[in-house]
Amino acid sequence: TSALTFERIDFAFPASMAEDAIQKVPRKLFLAGHSWGLGYRHMSRFFSKDIYYHKAMQEYEFYLRLDADSFLLEDVKEDLFQRMADKNKVYGYMVVTQEDAAVVKGLWNATRGYITSRSIEPLSLHQHLNKDGEWNHDMFYTNFELSRLDFWRSDEYQDYFRHLDDTMGIYMHRWGDAPIHLLGVSLFLPPSKIERFDDVAFWHQYYVNMPHAPSKGARGEL
Repeated sequence: TSALTFERIDFAFPASMAEDAIQKVPRKLFLAGHSWGLGYRHMSRFFSKDIYYHKAMQEYEFYLRLDADSFLLEDVKEDLFQRMADKNKVYGYMVVTQEDAAVVKGLWNATRGYITSRSIEPLSLHQHLNKDGEWNHDMFYTNFELSRLDFWRSDEYQDYFRHLDDTMGIYMHRWGDAPIHLLGVSLFLPPSKIERFDDVAFWHQYYVNMPHAPSKGARGEL
């Protein structure tokens, strides 16, 4: 048996953010047909950085994220953590989808500037660029992801995230953790370290994956 514990998360602006910067943050953003409050943006920053340093995570090597409104539609008969360890994988995802351009304003420019300033040779970013060499707005659907925690705590990823954080793009433009995760993984991990879990039956909002369904068309958007 395993213990089940719950932790309270209190969202707030980072302590390092100056008061005058906080005052510039819109309390509501109206983008891509939705209204985004501060809570959503606090959550995006939490899943981009703070979760990896939360006290509840310190004893673990891997973590599996499932959002509260997601469902496993069948019994998972395989130990997914052991699969990652046995195959020496670092990041696991279910599907790559597209982010709306309206909510990633400036993210690619910030990332491209970071690549140039650090003279980085991205390890798998080429898979997510269009024919003109621009990021194509791919993102991991992070409502299901399984990853080694030490990747997100690494000097490389933390340096990249600090660069993004300094732009205030999460708060000013509603950058989500999903595109940040894809770009971070694509900068620092080769394809051989990335695992796809398309064999897990899963449902979250508009996305459903039923790999063992007998009929065609059972995988994709609802």
